[in-house]
Amino acid sequence: MYIHHTGRDGIKTQHADNVVIENNEIGFTGVRDPSNAEGIDVIGSIVATIRGNYVHDTATTGIYVKGGTRQATVEGNRVERTGHSGILLGSETDAIFMRNGVLPEAIDSIARNNIVVDPALAGLGSVAGDNVRFENNTVINAARSGQAAFRVVPNDYATPSRAVLLKNNIFVLDAASTRPMVQLFDYSDALVSDSNIWFSAAGQYAFWREFSTGGSSYWSTFSAWQTGVNGDWHSFTVDPLLSAGDLFKPLEGSPAVDAGEPLQDVTTDYSGTTRPKGAGYDIGAHEGTTTVATPPPPSAPQSLVATTVSRSRVDLSWSDSSSSETGFRVERATAGGAFVVIATLGPDAESFADTTVKPNRSYAYRVAAFNAVGISPYSNTAAATTRR
Repeated sequence: MYIHHTGRDGIKTQHADNVVIENNEIGFTGVRDPSNAEGIDVIGSIVATIRGNYVHDTATTGIYVKGGTRQATVEGNRVERTGHSGILLGSETDAIFMRNGVLPEAIDSIARNNIVVDPALAGLGSVAGDNVRFENNTVINAARSGQAAFRVVPNDYATPSRAVLLKNNIFVLDAASTRPMVQLFDYSDALVSDSNIWFSAAGQYAFWREFSTGGSSYWSTFSAWQTGVNGDWHSFTVDPLLSAGDLFKPLEGSPAVDAGEPLQDVTTDYSGTTRPKGAGYDIGAHEGTTTVATPPPPSAPQSLVATTVSRSRVDLSWSDSSSSETGFRVERATAGGAFVVIATLGPDAESFADTTVKPNRSYAYRVAAFNAVGISPYSNTAAATTRR
């Protein structure tokens, strides 16, 4: 099923037990209200399976489970270009919707074999999770505008996370990000973290452990982080050598190959390949390598112009300055609000007619190209006001 251009969330369930959300494509959420528009939002379920979905271009978080959800399995999903986080085990829930009045948001739950690309905030994280596990996930270009590649925090009711496990994951911080790799806030439990790959092309290896009562630690080196949390002793800070042209599978010679540890919860990979395939488990969502090359990143569209045609139409035009894009995304903001994706176009596009505008309104537009590597820089911003 393809669910797209929704008013708010793509799929939302509440207190639905034994729910299975599988093999859907969900994109362009929050057309009406982009302030709270997840791809998949599961509240208060007992046993939930979220598997094999392609979630992209969401106004807020790609996938989360919350509200006292127990025994959730989030596996084999591809989540791309989210306005907030990629995948969260636990998030904020109003007290009235918490299942059976419990305090933790997600309990005894796991996220495994997922691929998260271009999240604006955390790639993976937990808000008030209790016994939550993140295993063999691949996160690319995380924390583009805030938070951290991996983040653990309490909810608004000060319920802390506890018993968090983080193993066999790949985290690539966005090259332009100034945010930390990890942000722990009011998390006093031991973080069980090992056999991960952390990579920053800019050499940004900050790790934060913060407490509201004081005594916070801000480590600026990986070795200081290892000592500070007594973990990640078998992890690396190295380029994982992944192919953006093949779902970020490891290339030949990748340090992810055979470098993971056997995990009882992870017997196959993102595509169903049995683990291990070689001498040991691979780190990340894939088992095995590829020879598919990574395409060059797309260049930003140039010379965007917005022209008012009528009270219900604005025409956009721009110059395609890239030869490697697979498409373009058109974003619009109304009266100083946040930009929201309103259209996705194919390669070589250089125009778009916005026929969803309202009379006597001011709009701002911007366009970006994208391909498997990620999103280009945005074009210039162009403004238009519709007629009365």
